[in-house]
Amino acid sequence: MKQLLPGKFLCRKDVEDMKQTNWTAHSGADGTPDNSLQFIRYALGTQADALEIDIRRNPCTGELALGHDSVEEHPLTLREVFVQASGHPVMKINCDLKEPALERQVLALAEQTGMTQRLILSGTVDITHIPDAAFRARQVYWNLEEQIPEYEEKYQRDPSFRLEAMEQMCQKCREAGVQVINVWEGCVDSQVLDIVRRHQMKLSVWTVNSESRMAWFLDQGVHNITTRRIAQALTLLPKQERKAVCLLEQTYQWSAQDTSSDVAFSFQCPAGVEELVVSFTYSPGEEATRDICLPAVQAAVTRYYGGYPQEIEPMTAEQFLPVKNLITLSLAREGVYLGNAHRWAPEQEHVLSCRYASSGFCCPTAMSGTWTGMLHLHEVLSPICKGYLRIEGRMR
Repeated sequence: MKQLLPGKFLCRKDVEDMKQTNWTAHSGADGTPDNSLQFIRYALGTQADALEIDIRRNPCTGELALGHDSVEEHPLTLREVFVQASGHPVMKINCDLKEPALERQVLALAEQTGMTQRLILSGTVDITHIPDAAFRARQVYWNLEEQIPEYEEKYQRDPSFRLEAMEQMCQKCREAGVQVINVWEGCVDSQVLDIVRRHQMKLSVWTVNSESRMAWFLDQGVHNITTRRIAQALTLLPKQERKAVCLLEQTYQWSAQDTSSDVAFSFQCPAGVEELVVSFTYSPGEEATRDICLPAVQAAVTRYYGGYPQEIEPMTAEQFLPVKNLITLSLAREGVYLGNAHRWAPEQEHVLSCRYASSGFCCPTAMSGTWTGMLHLHEVLSPICKGYLRIEGRMR
């Protein structure tokens, strides 16, 4: 299995995700006031993947508040935005940091309000303030102009500097463990995209308001497009593309000491979802290191074949190598148990709806509501075993 990120491994669903373009509603989209409650409520009512807001620290109160160049007298606070967004099942919040040293305060507030998994950081992001490697990789949109010294001045003097700058930025991202580069759409062309793809990075572009440019970026498969014309942008998407929402995404790391334990998870399934797709992978799927496996195999041979006549069919621990790790997954909806995927495969995909369900599961009576699940760690022999769980809802 090919490793994609620390704690995440490439499977068929990952390939689909890498081709999918996300749409972000820029603050003030479709004529709403910038950084206003009106904008927040409007964006939450669209099918955008995220909404973008500008974040500063209120000099009077110390609170995180919305403001592009400055904080107004009675600003909307980031806490208020998180509370509003928490009622929405999936929409992400892109916090464009407009001054330094806000990262820890934003992350703490997101944790308090249950928004950590739906938070994106862009703007003046200092990576040293974000210790979580998985967060850096997936939820930071690192602004090129913030990381390349005198980028704007050099680009204005010589537009070809954008190519050198992107090479430098890709290297910086690789060293920092960041996957997504955030850049002004006007300096992006096929040459820039070729550099990004060669370095296996992802690109987020802002602020794309021309329909022709939206269509071009969509065709190029960029990771994210931020636009003030979100209503028009969403008409460019095929219906099925904008009807899949991520309900849960988690990475894990276990060791042999976790054997025989259970890991619980839960998520809310919103109204309108017709089908759940559960993707679960773990690696390695088996352990071949002799010193690690033999004690466990010898114990099993003694337990199950201790009285077996060796003269008929001699048994040794070595003949059972390699040994498989075994992690299974079970699901329930509103407290009703729906089944367990009790199988060896380290790459699993399970589909559930009211009409059909993958082997091992029963159909739920309804889709919306509170879902719970468990990862059952039956056997983990490897010193490090990494897992990745993603649950997606497909809507009408």
